[in-house]
Parts: sequence; structure tokens; C-alpha cells
Amino acid sequence: MKKPDLKTLPGKLRVWKHKRTLPGAAPGAISLSPDAVPPKLYLTSFSAELLLETPVDSLDMIKERIKSHPDLLHWVELKGFGNRALLENFCHEFGIHRLEMEDVINTYQRPKLEEFDDHLFIVTRLLKTHQDASLRNDQLSLFLFGKVVITIQENYDEHFDSVRTRIRTGKGHLRSSSADYLAYTLLDSVVDTYFPLLEFFGEKLDELEDELFTSPSRHSLHNIQIIKRELIVLRRAVFAERDKVK
Repeated sequence: MKKPDLKTLPGKLRVWKHKRTLPGAAPGAISLSPDAVPPKLYLTSFSAELLLETPVDSLDMIKERIKSHPDLLHWVELKGFGNRALLENFCHEFGIHRLEMEDVINTYQRPKLEEFDDHLFIVTRLLKTHQDASLRNDQLSLFLFGKVVITIQENYDEHFDSVRTRIRTGKGHLRSSSADYLAYTLLDSVVDTYFPLLEFFGEKLDELEDELFTSPSRHSLHNIQIIKRELIVLRRAVFAERDKVK
């Protein structure tokens, strides 16, 4: 992960507006934000001997691939929430309950794992820094069905380059393992991004400590307040991730 400039901090505290269902809405209602980006679909299917990464532009193409290659593992990606009909069809095709999809769309859920008869539903936090050093806190929703792993994100950000490289090169056990190992690998790659964040904030705190001893100012106190706020967000995410995997 590329580090932001250590000399830069936001001029004011940034408040991220989290999407939530409107009060009074029916349970399972899919309430979309007006600025939601159009959804994009991706499908990666593989085994130890075969890899298919052909583009898909419809749920029918995904359904046909899974049906015609039942021996492969399938990683389905949905990025973007800007199409209610597609989201509803997605729920129908994969047997995702509307209450689960409501949690997917309302993108500030605590990290959690819910176990159902035929699948697992997992929520994890995607944390990264902007160039102005503010912390961005997005959500990854993951479903595990048999030989199918589904990941859903609100935006087009790419978080899994390292996993794609492992799939394409065939190194390690990923191509010859089960779908639950793929799900574990995806979640592990998310947690790995937390360590550069800790390193960044540790370096920034060291800089602020030096500044307080040499030339303290109101600006120094302001930066301490900002970092404190960001560390609280990071702590909440990390502690909830820890509780989830116990």
C-alpha cells in the first residue's frame, strides 16, 4: 500500500457519511444512495489445471459459467450499488436473503460472521489512507457458498492484487485448495493492510512528539486530535476483526 506524505495532515476533521436504511423502511429494504456507482461484475474461475478470467457483463453469464464448470472454484465480484434491479436479481440467483443484502448496502456494519445452513456471510472493514493522511473506512461483504466465493464492495477500489497474482501464477496452495481457503486468503489480505497503517501512524506520532518538544503550537494539538480520531476508528475495526475470528 502506498504511504501518504508524512508531512501532510487534513486541515480539518473529515466525517464520512455512512449509508443507512431510512427510518421506518421495511426490513430488508434496499435503499440506494443517489451517488452510488454503476455495478461492475467480475468472475474468476480456477482449479489447479485451469484458469478462466473472461469478462462477464450479466448475471446470466456468471450463472452459465458456474453451471458449466461445477468442478472449478468461482470467485464472483460485485463492485458498485447503482442498480437496484441487478442487486435484487443477485440476491435471487445466489440465495442471499434481503436482510443480508440490507447489511451489504448499509456500509457501516461491524465486522461479523453469520453462519447459515448453506453459506457464511462475513463483513470486514477495508481501511486505507488518502494522500492527505485521512483514514478511509470502507466495507467488504463476503459470502461463501460451496465452491463459490462472492465479494461485494461499494466502489471500484482494488484491494486484492496480491491474491490475483497468486491465482494467475499458480504459486502456493491457492489453486489446489477449497473455496474456504480462498475466502480465508481474501480476508487475510485485508488484515495485512492494517500493519502499514499502524506503521504510518507510529511514524507520525514520533514526528509530533519531536515537534512538541522543539516548537509546540496550536497546529500540533490539532494534528494530535486528528490522529487520535483515526486511531479510534482503526482500533474499533481491529478489535471487532479479532472478536470475529475467535
